[in-house]
Amino acid sequence: MTKSASSTSAKCNQNVRLFSNDALSATLIDLYPNPANSKVNITINDQVLERSMVSVIDLTGRIQEVSVTKNGSGLIIDCIPLTPGMYLIRVNSDKEYITRFIKE
Repeated sequence: MTKSASSTSAKCNQNVRLFSNDALSATLIDLYPNPANSKVNITINDQVLERSMVSVIDLTGRIQEVSVTKNGSGLIIDCIPLTPGMYLIRVNSDKEYITRFIKE
């Protein structure tokens, strides 16, 4: 039985456990919506958020110019300038955390 295209592109919230180079130190980051059209919301541990730098990277390794706004205990990434495809979000603080999202 094959899945229809609509069932594979369903929108969902994504709880992602991200690991740094030290596999024992992990933080829980909520990323939604994924896939995204205009913005991606990221809820992140306050300790990480306060001292973090965020980059959006395409799959060729190029850092994309996007607006990242801190909003309480999270971030809002403006996805409008991005072309459709998969992107990585890298959060650098004391450690590096990476997750991915799809821009529709």
